[in-house]
Amino acid sequence: SRSHAHRADREELIEIALRYINAPWQPGGRSIFGLDEVLGFALIYTIGGYTWNAAALPGRILPFNHAMPGDLFIFHDEQKRTDHFAIYLGLEEVLWMDHKMRVSDLDEWQNHLANNRPSEVVLEARSVFGL
Repeated sequence: SRSHAHRADREELIEIALRYINAPWQPGGRSIFGLDEVLGFALIYTIGGYTWNAAALPGRILPFNHAMPGDLFIFHDEQKRTDHFAIYLGLEEVLWMDHKMRVSDLDEWQNHLANNRPSEVVLEARSVFGL
């Protein structure tokens, strides 16, 4: 990880994140050999010089349609009390975990997560940039 005095910009954070494409899902995993969904995204932001702890998600909430590359998307399943994450890559693409880290279009990610779920889901966008 880098010093918090020198934080990755949007492009650098995406470069860090893309190193983990095809890393398989593994409970508790924190490396290219296996990533836990929450710990994997926390690792990406931590390597980029940003703080992510279990008590609070990083950054500030912003309107979903104002998200820019490098921002974090969170899909809150209120009934199951679980969160799913994606990093917005731009051009309607996201990096997310589906048995492995992968890139797909935003609609595919949202449809995958919304499938067979009740209406108690919330989609949130957060940004660590410009704080």
